Amino acid sequence: MKKKLLSMLLAITLLSSSATISAKEQKVNDDTIESHMETQEDYDKEAITTDEDVMIDVIEEKPIEINDNFLNEVDTEGEIIKGDEFILKLGSKKYTMNGSSYVLTAAPLSINVRTYLPLRFMVDEVLEATLNWNLDKQEGVLSKEEMSVQLKVGSRTILVNGSKTSLDGAPIVRNGTTYVPLKIVSDYLGCTVNYDASSKKIIIVGKDKGINNRPIAKFNFSQATYIAGQTVVTTSSSYDPDGHKLVAQEWEVIKEGSTVTNKELSYIFKKPSAGIYTIGLRVKDQYGFWSEWTYKELTILPNEAPKITYLGTERNTYAQGEKIKYQYFYDNESWEGITNEKWTYRQAEEEISEAILGRPDALFKEGTYIITLQIDDEYGNRSEIYETTVHITKQVLEKELSYRFTQGNIGDIIDNYQEFNYRDYEDAEIIHQSTVAGRMLMSDSPEEVSREGILYRDMINGKGRILMHHINRFSNASVVGGDKRLVIVAENTSTTPVTLTLSNKVIKGPVTDVLYVGQKLLYDYLVGSEDEVMVLQPGERRYIYDSGTKWQQETCISGLMDVSTTGEVTFTMAAVSAGSTINNMSSMEFLLQAVHPRGTFSEIAINYTLNLDGTKPTKLLIGTGEEEWVKGYDALTNEPAQNKGNYGVSYYITMTAEEDMGIILNPRANVFRGAIEWMGIGVYNIPTTGAIFNNTAKAISLGTIKAGETKTFEYMLPNGSAAPVLIGFIPKSYWDN
Repeated sequence: MKKKLLSMLLAITLLSSSATISAKEQKVNDDTIESHMETQEDYDKEAITTDEDVMIDVIEEKPIEINDNFLNEVDTEGEIIKGDEFILKLGSKKYTMNGSSYVLTAAPLSINVRTYLPLRFMVDEVLEATLNWNLDKQEGVLSKEEMSVQLKVGSRTILVNGSKTSLDGAPIVRNGTTYVPLKIVSDYLGCTVNYDASSKKIIIVGKDKGINNRPIAKFNFSQATYIAGQTVVTTSSSYDPDGHKLVAQEWEVIKEGSTVTNKELSYIFKKPSAGIYTIGLRVKDQYGFWSEWTYKELTILPNEAPKITYLGTERNTYAQGEKIKYQYFYDNESWEGITNEKWTYRQAEEEISEAILGRPDALFKEGTYIITLQIDDEYGNRSEIYETTVHITKQVLEKELSYRFTQGNIGDIIDNYQEFNYRDYEDAEIIHQSTVAGRMLMSDSPEEVSREGILYRDMINGKGRILMHHINRFSNASVVGGDKRLVIVAENTSTTPVTLTLSNKVIKGPVTDVLYVGQKLLYDYLVGSEDEVMVLQPGERRYIYDSGTKWQQETCISGLMDVSTTGEVTFTMAAVSAGSTINNMSSMEFLLQAVHPRGTFSEIAINYTLNLDGTKPTKLLIGTGEEEWVKGYDALTNEPAQNKGNYGVSYYITMTAEEDMGIILNPRANVFRGAIEWMGIGVYNIPTTGAIFNNTAKAISLGTIKAGETKTFEYMLPNGSAAPVLIGFIPKSYWDN
C-alpha cells in the first residue's frame, strides 16, 4: 500500500488546560508533499507474460496528470516576499488567500460598528504566529518574532511588549469561538487593513516576509542497496530555511542516459530491474521557488531464482486412492514470497512429454511415479526442476472415480490409467433440444496474421456475439517503424442514431500461450462484466477495441463479447499499422481465409435437456461433425461457411438425475484447456491446472449432482482448444467399477 506523508498543519499549543479555540480554518484545495513511498504489485499466478527489462513501471495505464502549477518555476531567490493578501466578507465563512479559496469555521462579525475576526484565523493564517492560551482565565499571549501581545476576553486593555494600551473593543466569545477586533492587526501587528462598506469585504495585507531563500531537498534510502523486486523506500527530510511550507516535489530517475521525472517516485521506480540508478529530488516552497536537485546513486542487485533444497513425501509408498502428503524446502530472499508452484507427475516409464501438470493428491495404479516441482518468486523467477519418486502398491483403498466424485474438486484430472474408452458409454437420452438465434461474427481466419488488412467485417442488427482469435506472424521486415495493432471498429451506416451495448466483453492477450489465453478468456466471459453502452451517430465509427502496439510478434489476442444494437451496426476486425487511423480502414484489402473458420452464423446457443435414469453410464458428444456445426456465410467472399467445432456457441446442458451422478468431460481431440459454469453456483477452470494433450483416456471432473436434482451447466469450446468433447454421466453405482 502506498503511504503518504501529508504536509503538516500548523499546531498551536495552548497553556493550562489547553483548550481549543474553535475558529480553525479548513482549506479547500490542499497541496501535500508525498515522500515516504511503498508499493507492491499483485502477481498473477497463471498469466504468461514476457519479462521486459524496463526502468519505468507505472502503477496505472492512464498517464499521470501533473498540474501546470506544479511545474511552474518562479525564481524568487533574493527577492522580498510580499505579505499575504486575505479577502473576507462579513457574515461569510468563505475567504481567499492570494487568490486561492478557503473556508473558515466561523465567519467575521460586525458588533457596534466594529469588525471582529476569529482569533485562531488571525493567529494561524494572517500572522503565522504562536498563541499560548489559558482557558480558565480566558487570556493568553500572542507571539511573533520580537512582538508579543497579551490580551484577555472582556478587557480592552492589552500589553504590547509589556506596555499597556487600550483597544477600541474587547475580545469576545460567540458560540464557542473567540474573536478579537480587526483593528489589532493594523494598529499593533503591522498589517494593512481596508474595508469596503458597499460589498462588506475586508482586505488584509500582511507584512512583507523578507528575502526568499531556496528550499533544501534532502532524502535517504532505507537501505544502501536493494535487490530487484524489492520496494524502494525513501524518507524525505527536505526543509525550507525560511520556514516556508513545501508544497510540491519532483523526483528524477536516471539510468544509462535515460531520464524520467514525476512527482511520485513510486510511479517511475516501482519495480526496478537490476542496475545502477541515479535518483534526484527537488522541492518547491509555497512561493513557487524550487530547490536545487539533490542526487544519490542507488544499486539494484539482480534477483536470484529460488532454489528448492528438498522435495519428498511423508512416506515412500502409498496405497491406491490414499492421500499423499508432500513437503518441500527452498532458499530465497527472506523478504520475497513464493507465488506459484508448478507440479507434474508421470509414471517412471513414461516420457517427460507425457507428464500431467498438477500435484496428485492420490494415485490409482500400481507403480513408481516421478513427481516434479518448480516454484516462482514474486519477481517472476522460476526455480530449477526438483523431483522425487513415490511408489504406489497393489492395495486399493479407493477407486479413482469414487475418490474424484467424493473427495476431489471440479477441474481435477481423471488419469484413467486403465484406459477405459468413454465412447463405449451409451448415448444419453435427450428429451429436448433447441437452438438460440443470434448473429455471431467470427474472426479466426487467417488465424496467423502476416499482413495488414480486413480480417472480417459484417453487420449486426439486434442480438449477437463477436469472437476473435489471431496470432501476430508479421515478419521482422514488416514491423519496421512500429508493431502492428489488432482493432475492432463499430460503424453506424444508417441515418439515425443507434445504441450499442457490449456485454461480457473480454479480450485477453497478447500472450504466447494460446491455450492459457483461451481458458482465461472463457472463464472471465462466463463470470461476466459490466455492460458498455454507447450511442453511435449516423456515419460514426468508433474503436471498441484497440490493442495499441502491444500486439508483438508471435503473440495471440483473443476476444469474446455479446452485442445488442437498436439498429444496423457494421463491425470490422482488422490488422493495422501503428500509425493507422480509423479512416484508413475503408480502403484496406480483405485478407483471404486460411484453414480456420470465419464467418457470420445465425445461432449463438444450443440447449440440451437430458434424463439420466441412473441405470448405466451415458454420454453426450459435442462438436462432432457437420450435422452439428452451425452454418453461415463468409461476408467477405459470399461463400458458405461452417463453424467447425462450434467456437463461440454456448451449450446449456440441463439434466435431472435419478441416482447420484458424477459428470466428466473427456477431450476427444488433440488439446483442451477450458472452463464451465454451473448455473447459479460458479465458474470453474477445467482442468484446474495445465491442459490435456493427445490423450483421449484422460478426463476432467465436472462435479456431481444428487438424485432428484436438476442442474444446468454452460459449456463453450475454448479458443485454441479442439473439438469434439464427450460429456460423461456416471451413476454412483459405477464409481467403484
